[in-house]
This record gives sequence, C-alpha cells and structure tokens, in this order.
Amino acid sequence: MIRELHEADRQALLNYAYQNERENLFPIGSLNHSDAFAVNRYFGWFVGEELRGIAAVFGRWGSFVIHAREQDVLQAFVDHIVEEKIPFTDIVAFRKFSGPMVEYLKSAYGREPKKVSEETVYVLERGAFRPAESRAVPATEEDRDSCARFDKDHPETPVTEKERARVIPEDVFVIHRDGMLVAKANVQGFSKHFAQIGGVMTHPSYRRQGCARQCVSALCRYCFSKGVGHVLLFTANTNIPAQNLYTSLGFKPVDEFLIAEYA
Repeated sequence: MIRELHEADRQALLNYAYQNERENLFPIGSLNHSDAFAVNRYFGWFVGEELRGIAAVFGRWGSFVIHAREQDVLQAFVDHIVEEKIPFTDIVAFRKFSGPMVEYLKSAYGREPKKVSEETVYVLERGAFRPAESRAVPATEEDRDSCARFDKDHPETPVTEKERARVIPEDVFVIHRDGMLVAKANVQGFSKHFAQIGGVMTHPSYRRQGCARQCVSALCRYCFSKGVGHVLLFTANTNIPAQNLYTSLGFKPVDEFLIAEYA
C-alpha cells in the first residue's frame, strides 16, 4: 500500500533511509530542512505497518527519486506518481533504481526521456583524502546570483527566485579572479556519515588552471570538519578530466548512477 508521508512520518522516513544511507542521501539531505514537507512530497510503501520503500518528488528541483528493493514496488510508485498527475522533470538515482523506472515509464506509459546521462558514483574516505593547496573560500550572500547563474543551462537569462533559493552560500566554495566568480563547488546534502557534493563548475576562460580542484579540495575539508567520514559525488562517464581530478584527491568509484531528463 502506498500513502503520502507527512511531518508525523519524518522519523519513520529517516529510519528507513538510514538503512541504506549512501543510496538515500537525497531524501536524508532534504529532511535536514524544517520546510521539507512543505516543499517536497514523500510517499511510502507499507506492508502492514512496516515501511518497505520510499519515493520523493523534490519541489525546488522537480526530481523524482525512489528507493525500494522489489521491482513491483518501484513500478507501483511510478504508477502512483503518474496516476496522481504529480509533475516531475527528471529521475535521479542509483542505476539499480532509476534504470527500471525509466524502462517502466517507457513500456507502460510511452514516456521516453529527452536525455539520459550515465554517471559513476565516487566516494572519498576521510583517511584517503589527499588535499590540494587551495585558495577557494566560502561563498557569501553577494555570490548567490553568480552561483545560481553557473547552474543555468542559459546563464545569460535572469536568475529566478527559485534558482536563487537553491543556493546556500555557506555550503559553497568559490574562486574569484578578475573581479568575477570563476569556479564553484557545493554541498548538496549532509547525513550522519556522508556529505554529498556537486555543482562543480568552472568558467570556460579559466579551465585547466586547477580552479575546480581547489574548490573540491576546500569543500571536502569543510565536509570532514562537520564530522562526516565520507564524501560522495557523481560524475559523467564521459568526463575524463573530472574523473582524474577526483581520483587525484583520493576518491574511488563505487557504483553507477543514472539521470533521465523529461523536461
């Protein structure tokens, strides 16, 4: 049985997510915010009173995420989201979950993604960290629009309030040169034992100068200072320079990830 989860279900949702912490960093990170249930929608699959699977649609991003071990539960969540007409823009999850979802949406509903990106999951353990010398610094409130603009497909268009709200300056490390922000990396969420980072970007005119490496290294230091033992990130299988950057800092590949874009 599927039912929507609300504030009273917060602890039950966290208890389930922490059984597979590394695979559930998106829902765990979202629940660190007091407005989680106002912004996002969460659903649970129950067998009797036992929560056996979860799904979430994140309001600020439009991402659809599922975690469940049984194939029929994954399909039931997809059926529920489609039949209830709950909008989503993309599916982001470990391949073992997102792959079957994408195939089922195609076979059952004729919905094909506009783009599918295959990525590798990398993890850095505290003891394996090889930090780089870095001049990256925490972002300030004045950097909010510049950070949001970096994340846009068309950075020349105005930044919206929704895009601006996604930026949490204290969780972003940046480099400024020539009076402008030229590189950044940000935390996408914390759990008890993990930090998830992303948004690693460098202005085209400043690439191949070590800016991304400095931002990621400084961000990893920051994450470890918060008490986590592991830092996790995803990178495209075709992005060899990024893979080389991450492995130079001590990251190791551990799993597969898939992003399917529907809008």
